[in-house]
Amino acid sequence: MTNDRHGRLFPASLLVLVVAGSAAHAFDWPQWRGPARDGVAQSAAAPAAWPAALTKAWSVPVGEGHASPIVQGDRAWVHAREGDKEVVTARKLSDGSVLWTQSWDVPYEMHPAATGHGKGPKSTPVLHDGTLFTLGIHGTLTALDAATGTIRWRREMSSRFKVTSPKFGVSASPAVDGELLFAPFGGHHAGTLAALDLKTGEPRWGLDGDGPGYASPVVADLQLLEFHQSRRRVVGRAAQADEQYVSCRGRLRRERGVEIEVVGTSQFAG
Repeated sequence: MTNDRHGRLFPASLLVLVVAGSAAHAFDWPQWRGPARDGVAQSAAAPAAWPAALTKAWSVPVGEGHASPIVQGDRAWVHAREGDKEVVTARKLSDGSVLWTQSWDVPYEMHPAATGHGKGPKSTPVLHDGTLFTLGIHGTLTALDAATGTIRWRREMSSRFKVTSPKFGVSASPAVDGELLFAPFGGHHAGTLAALDLKTGEPRWGLDGDGPGYASPVVADLQLLEFHQSRRRVVGRAAQADEQYVSCRGRLRRERGVEIEVVGTSQFAG
């Protein structure tokens, strides 16, 4: 267990691998809610018969936070907090042993209404073409070599926004589409949904306005009924707007204003 400055206890997280029967079938889970960002494991093969109990293969402590582990091939990556540092660790999926660790200082003061949440991080990393992208509780986006942990680039926007995270900390998980990485930046009242170059982290375009909410952006082909054709769209949620539809060139398609805190990631079907 770990303590905050008010004496509250937060359990240190464990990364646990369990298997059904004698063997586990490996499949990739490289980002928030899986390969298609929809919570569906298309390639997972369920056993013909489930055992009475699952067998724990191994477990290891990984610090605290809400970011989900991600998996590709024989490796798992975890973004967590240890003390005043955010720590990214790569582990062997077979036994949980450490392949590399990278960390940096991230002191963080929790909002009084969010002390029960802990200090994060809350955003799940995304793995793409050998690069691991993490988004910290303060809104710093980091690109790391997935094989070695070497930092390739970092991006934060404190020069643009006085506040760099919403009230309860950054929670949205970044998304990749083509050569672009999508992530929200800014605080509760002012921010942007940014499209960054995957290789360099340089901004390509951004939709400025209301600050980010807590839902993750998704990319989808939406059918535009007035034109009877499909268009690629990025859908993001803002702190004080129900939903925003954005083209890949940053043009606002539609916005419906509702004074709410948005926490759910959009889903598309068909």
